[in-house]
Amino acid sequence: NLLSDRIHPPTPHPTKHMALFKCILAALVLATLATVALATPPYQMVADGTCEDIGMETITDVDVCLAAGIDVSNDPTKSYAGKQPDGGYQFTTAAITRGCVFASGNTKTDLQFFPTAKGACGVDSYHCVCGSKTSSTTPAPAPAAPAAGPVPLGTAGDFVILTKSGISTVPTSDITGDI
Repeated sequence: NLLSDRIHPPTPHPTKHMALFKCILAALVLATLATVALATPPYQMVADGTCEDIGMETITDVDVCLAAGIDVSNDPTKSYAGKQPDGGYQFTTAAITRGCVFASGNTKTDLQFFPTAKGACGVDSYHCVCGSKTSSTTPAPAPAAPAAGPVPLGTAGDFVILTKSGISTVPTSDITGDI
């Protein structure tokens, strides 16, 4: 029997392999779900202390603040208080909460922005809207314009170039055909 097993090894059992595959797949799915569940939300309301105390960042950009307020309130029409100046209130006192805030943590109220204030979350009942370190608390730079390059036409058939004022070429271009 041992000799025949060496000459003709036993055929692997497909059901056993499938069960092992399903077990590994289930473990991967559970690990992924656990990671997603533990991920920090991009924005979070904080009643006292600072955003940094909980591993987040104070929002100091007016556009990011508005995006965060919309996200936290789940209200796409959320806006700033009508009397707020462009760029937010420019107070520099510790008696006012710094950053992006909702009065009393009430997301039904207007969003307010105090980028230069010095106060912690909760001062004068203003709750901070904080940004996670994985979300941007400053605006993303404008994307660079794509580099001009050849347009591969591959096996394109006949085509027409439409222009309002005429066709010109540059030294590296080549426009041929019935112009």
